[in-house]
Amino acid sequence: MLPACGTGGKISGRLMMSNGEGTGIMQAKLAADQVDVGDLVWKRGGQPVATGKASFTAALETTGRSMDEIAHSATGSGELRLSVLSVEGVNTAMFAPLLGSADKLQGDITADKVRPLVSGLVRNGAATIGSVTIPFNIGGGEIRVQNVQAKAGAVKLAGEGRFDPVDDIIDADLAMTFDPGEDTVAGGDPTVSLTYGGRLSAPSERIDVGAISNFLSLRHFEQERRRVETLQASVLEKQRLRREVAYYNALAVDRQAARLKAEADEKARQAAAAAAERQRLDAEAAAAKAQQQQQQQQQQQPAEGAGQGNAGQGNATGQGSSGQPAAPSNCRRWTSSSLRPCRVWAPVAETCPACSTEALVLGVPERTGSDFGEADRVRLIGSRWPCPCPCPCPCPGQAEHREP
Repeated sequence: MLPACGTGGKISGRLMMSNGEGTGIMQAKLAADQVDVGDLVWKRGGQPVATGKASFTAALETTGRSMDEIAHSATGSGELRLSVLSVEGVNTAMFAPLLGSADKLQGDITADKVRPLVSGLVRNGAATIGSVTIPFNIGGGEIRVQNVQAKAGAVKLAGEGRFDPVDDIIDADLAMTFDPGEDTVAGGDPTVSLTYGGRLSAPSERIDVGAISNFLSLRHFEQERRRVETLQASVLEKQRLRREVAYYNALAVDRQAARLKAEADEKARQAAAAAAERQRLDAEAAAAKAQQQQQQQQQQQPAEGAGQGNAGQGNATGQGSSGQPAAPSNCRRWTSSSLRPCRVWAPVAETCPACSTEALVLGVPERTGSDFGEADRVRLIGSRWPCPCPCPCPCPGQAEHREP
């Protein structure tokens, strides 16, 4: 057992060496605890690219006829345990600024446009990983690691590589896959890959932006598609609103037309009612006037009857000075225009149903006509002139009106 103390850590192990017929054989088991990671990695700008603590165990064996053969034929395996690990030049917070810069790009998004953006952001920060365990194999003098997984916040880290400490060669890849959140697109992989190669003590670094460029291009296409869909939806919504406005305007016009028609109909109805009322009032006034004139004529009838009686005493045959009976004052005739008093009388020969005696009576037609022949019937108003008795015959006691 060969214990040894280094700066910031402790190394221990077992070593067995033998020689058989010029061939050297070596077997070793090594263990290290709390070794400073900064002493094991290269430096950039005077500062180590990683800090933290490392512990490992390894078992190996090798054979060869020279030290070079022994070094290049070593085989074995081991495990590396890292704690409080922080890697400089790996900015895990670059995704949001990268999206903001990509949104300002004009035209199609290509790798040539994305590479300067990523190069300016990826080195401006550090990835705080914490603890990680890395198994490794030794073959042909090289240390190989595969499918190493770790997380730095929401960023997934994946690495693999081979390291040749004898020839001072490194060939390793580190991939950072970001969480796109709401910017997730189908087929997009927001990954930035860092490739290290060359001398182990001062490797070169290359940035692969193929995957992230494809993601940004798909995202840009999706944004354009959504923008076009939003514009189309806005246009369709405006068209729908215009149709609704036109529809409701048409309804308003129809309602206005219906309201105006109803108002016009109501005014016409009121006018017709007013005209009918005026006609009724005029008819009532005319009837009242006619009735008043009739009453006045009836009041004048007794005086005229008395005068006719005196004339009858002077002429026994009932004739006036001209030899014709005078018309009674209450005789009236209907005309086509109005009711007006007249001096027309109609002598009618009647036969008494009791004594079969003919007598001359006066009658007035009850229908409108130019002469008495147009009347359907004659209303009898007296007996032989000038007798005022309403009886149609000279028989006393007969006081009735007959209609032939």
